[in-house]
Amino acid sequence: MLVGLLISLIGFQFIFEQMNKIDLKVVNLIHEKTRELKHKKVIQYVIMIILAGILWSFMDIITVSYIIQGVIIGILWAFIMFLFEDTIFDNMRNTLR
Repeated sequence: MLVGLLISLIGFQFIFEQMNKIDLKVVNLIHEKTRELKHKKVIQYVIMIILAGILWSFMDIITVSYIIQGVIIGILWAFIMFLFEDTIFDNMRNTLR
């Protein structure tokens, strides 16, 4: 499960970074809203825990393999990190500033 999680997390962060470069209006609006949040990290991780718990419960009910569970949770994690501008690429950009 951990292997699937890491592979999908890194892979989808790269894909979402490419979406970020396209400069979509919808994505920019979401990023503006998340920048205004006071407790950004807390909200980000609470959303992640709730959605991951729901997905994990559902996947256990329909008996999905652990590797696929890791991939799906990794995609979800990468998407939430993308919405909150907390990807590897965003962190590297902020470090270089």
